Amino acid sequence: MFNYDYLIIGGGIAGTTAAETLRKNDSAAKIAILEDEKHLLYSRVFLPRFAMGEIGLDKVMLRTLNDYEKNNIDIFLSERVVKIDFEKKTADTDSGKNFSYKKLLIASGGRAEEWQFSDGIKDKVYRLQTLDDALGLKSLFEQKPHGKVLVVGGGLITLEFLNIFSKYGWEITLLMRERFFWNGLVEERGGELFNKIFLRGKINVIAGDEVHAIKAEENILAVRTKGSKILHADAIAVGVGLKRNLEFARGLSTASGIKVDNYLKAGDGVWAAGDVAEYVDPFSGKSKTIGNWTHAFLTGRIAGINMAGSPAKAGDEEFRSTASYSTEVLGAVITIIGEIALPEAETFVSLDEVSDKYSRFFLKNGRLIGAFLVNSQQIKPFAAKLIESEKNVSGRENLLFYESGLKELLRDDT
Repeated sequence: MFNYDYLIIGGGIAGTTAAETLRKNDSAAKIAILEDEKHLLYSRVFLPRFAMGEIGLDKVMLRTLNDYEKNNIDIFLSERVVKIDFEKKTADTDSGKNFSYKKLLIASGGRAEEWQFSDGIKDKVYRLQTLDDALGLKSLFEQKPHGKVLVVGGGLITLEFLNIFSKYGWEITLLMRERFFWNGLVEERGGELFNKIFLRGKINVIAGDEVHAIKAEENILAVRTKGSKILHADAIAVGVGLKRNLEFARGLSTASGIKVDNYLKAGDGVWAAGDVAEYVDPFSGKSKTIGNWTHAFLTGRIAGINMAGSPAKAGDEEFRSTASYSTEVLGAVITIIGEIALPEAETFVSLDEVSDKYSRFFLKNGRLIGAFLVNSQQIKPFAAKLIESEKNVSGRENLLFYESGLKELLRDDT
């Protein structure tokens, strides 16, 4: 039995930040991280650039063993937790190791869900969730500099795949179930803009259809869709389905995550951070989980402070932040701020077809709760501040669409 004061499940940015924060606030404690991958902390944000050959592995890796040793943090790689006894405060791993703890952080993240059509063709199906996934893509391009790829999905990972395969000059077909990309988060005009971006990037788009069956024919794949189309590809890049690593946390976990309070506490001596933390957004009132790097870092830091009971923070730092994420696809910058998936939200849209600028703002009870922006990233910090200010903007929604208008709303004390 390994005995620790603080046990952290997950060695990603949330878990590592929490461990380092704990060490700053508790110099004598015994701290351990259990990580189910074989790699030390690396940047998931940099994986697309690494796969494209723009940066080397040295830029992707963020910690060395020496970094953990200097902080007196024990890290166990390739150790997957299979069971936690929350009453006895113990954790068991698949290798047969047993750990006891006084306080526990669950920051286990997520993994790409097994795709139902992968059987028999796994060597030709690519994902982009882990460093091993990115290494697999690099190997593909080294062996086959040019080819045809079918990209399946309609979210952020899909956009990364479009960038990567475009960089290598592959012929790309995008297959998505919805009528247009990000249907629901954007409306018709936003969907038309994405079609325009894809057309400019020479992407063949098939919307409103999905894979029905796949047959391997010598060195190429024949994909039959439910709409009876036959598509041929050398590789398939799948951007659908993320499953959170929560099988070991029965009793605490829900279908979407581990419910936490405003201080990221999930139960007696248990906290959660990163992708798996299900919290109530203070601005929209919606219970949600977030899977991005900044959120993972922030929640890891706050969880570490609260677990240690830092005298400076009295162990009760509240998590209150507006989630945001930005990415670039085929020259267009996509920015997401706050809550944009609330069906009852009132929305306001602006589209400039000349500059390809698109903004969709989401309001609840007259207050801004989220925004979806294309090529309008300059207004991101002001929109985030307006969300956090909780000011009522009813009747002045036209001011949301440009920087000076947002500044005016922020200055207004009424």
